[in-house]
Amino acid sequence: MVKVSANKFVEHRVSLLRREVESYTRKLRSRALKSLEEIFKMASKAAKGF
Repeated sequence: MVKVSANKFVEHRVSLLRREVESYTRKLRSRALKSLEEIFKMASKAAKGF
């Protein structure tokens, strides 16, 4: 049986969680930018008078 230290196990779990959070953050950032772009387009049209 392979002996795995608790530190290595925790480090591995933290690195997996960090990658997952980074991925989720990228998705949220992308959605937010799309929403802001849409709001900006609508505001530009409103300023021009449709």
